[in-house]
Amino acid sequence: MSNKRITFILAAAMALLFLGVAQVPADIVGLWQFEEGSGDVASDSSGFAHDGGLWAAPDGKVAGVTTPSSNPRWITGKNGSYALEFSSMPDGSLPDAQNTNWNYVYVAQTETLANLGLNWTIAVWIKQYVNDPSINIGGGGGYQRVISCPAYEVELGVPSWMYDYFWPHYTGGATGAFCQAIGATQAVGSWYHMAITYDGATLKKYVNGSLQSSVPVASELLPDTFDTWEYLRFGRQTDYEKDYFIGALDDVAIFNETLDSTQIATIMTGDFSGPWKEVVMTYEDDNPIDFVYDPSFIGTKGSFPLDFGETEPNMPGCGTGIWKARLIMETGTVL
Repeated sequence: MSNKRITFILAAAMALLFLGVAQVPADIVGLWQFEEGSGDVASDSSGFAHDGGLWAAPDGKVAGVTTPSSNPRWITGKNGSYALEFSSMPDGSLPDAQNTNWNYVYVAQTETLANLGLNWTIAVWIKQYVNDPSINIGGGGGYQRVISCPAYEVELGVPSWMYDYFWPHYTGGATGAFCQAIGATQAVGSWYHMAITYDGATLKKYVNGSLQSSVPVASELLPDTFDTWEYLRFGRQTDYEKDYFIGALDDVAIFNETLDSTQIATIMTGDFSGPWKEVVMTYEDDNPIDFVYDPSFIGTKGSFPLDFGETEPNMPGCGTGIWKARLIMETGTVL
């Protein structure tokens, strides 16, 4: 509804004012909380229907004997009831040189996932179990992929180089502006939260809500390399059977807006309800004035509350008063 104009009536102390929403640009475009607890589907609760499929990858082995792999395991979650465990053995034991079991989650490409714009956030809870490139497959360097698609990829460091990377796939294998080291890799065996943000100027990584890495990347769009036949994958490199993640993930979230540290702290608790993002409003009189009222919210697709509380001094001609509205995002219907 970015260009839709909707009129609200504000009952102020002294007068009625007419305000229009000029744009509500921000959304959670993918949210996989892994609360199913069983089955082979990881549902997207953002409202954009980016449901993922659990998949058993190429054969692993048991006691050195080739054995079919099985799907990721449902385990107790970091937030909520469940999380997903990747490439552990079917009984939950850890893989080693003689025992492996490869798997991942795949999500079909959409324009919403492929084109995040100049402001975005990727966030996830991570618990890596094993960091040993010698047992991984596919001929890669063993930099385990947490999230991977051609437009954006998050990979964890290896024992010989304990630095994480953000590494989109540029045309022809080129190294583009977003291909960056993003700070130290965390130790195996414990849950931690990672959030990677971009605001049109700086690529940042937060660990457990604290800023760990900040890299200047001036006004850059993610590469337009995410084709319709490709997938967003959790737990392995997107285009090749290699660099599998061995561990657990919870609350994978992708936003087309830059979250700040306060907002990141909120989603770390499992609260994705908002409010989040600024709303650009227009004061409608003979000389319309655009201004930003910012309690900050990101709406999920569908309906969401607009709760602006007391009027602000920068609203021309406003007295004090409390006002609220609710609308359906697709249609702009005021409820």
